[in-house]
Amino acid sequence: MYSYHEPHQPFVSPRPFDRMYRPQDMPLPETLDDPAGPYLARTRSERRLKPAWQWSEDDLRKMCAAYYGQVSYVDYLVGIILEALIDTDQFENTLLIVTSDHGEMLGSHGLVFKGESLYEELVNVLLLIKPAVKSH
Repeated sequence: MYSYHEPHQPFVSPRPFDRMYRPQDMPLPETLDDPAGPYLARTRSERRLKPAWQWSEDDLRKMCAAYYGQVSYVDYLVGIILEALIDTDQFENTLLIVTSDHGEMLGSHGLVFKGESLYEELVNVLLLIKPAVKSH
């Protein structure tokens, strides 16, 4: 089992992943100005969701670029594991499950981070399953 922490705040990853995406190229979400999100953040007891208005558009773009860098870093690490399994002839006989605990708001619906909500951005996460093939 391999458990990774990324992508989570503070959205920091090693080089070259920390500079892989340019903040100025990051689009802002179409739902950035959705008033329902900040209302939700104020009314939830957990309060891990934060209103996006607390960050500038430049800050949100930087956050998004850093998040994507962390996702690419995890892809790289999973690639190392896959390569090791293939190189040691264990890939076919290994059950592989890759998933995540949640997504990230990144300004969608006027929110950043994660929390008590079922927005698509939080619940639509990767699930990759490769079954093991028994050897004889």
